Amino acid sequence: MKNDIYKNSLEILELPLQFSFKDLKKSYHEKIKEYHPDNTNNKYNDNKIQKIKNAYELLKNYFENYKLSFEDKDIQLSPDEFLKRKIINEWKI
Repeated sequence: MKNDIYKNSLEILELPLQFSFKDLKKSYHEKIKEYHPDNTNNKYNDNKIQKIKNAYELLKNYFENYKLSFEDKDIQLSPDEFLKRKIINEWKI
């Protein structure tokens, strides 16, 4: 189930499975700019903007958790690989 949430977030921000923190920030800012009310006349963009913000926060937390574990924000891992490494670290497998 967690993988579905990550994959949905990647789709919303149009990111590949492996991405850097810089890629995440760039994609977030591009998407927010694209759907910002000042740039469009669509009144229904609030929902889209909220989805973009939620996806960004989730993936940003992914990097923050990774940083706490491995001390490097520019490492590129897929969500599956990150979760596997996190489990190995937490359970000392």
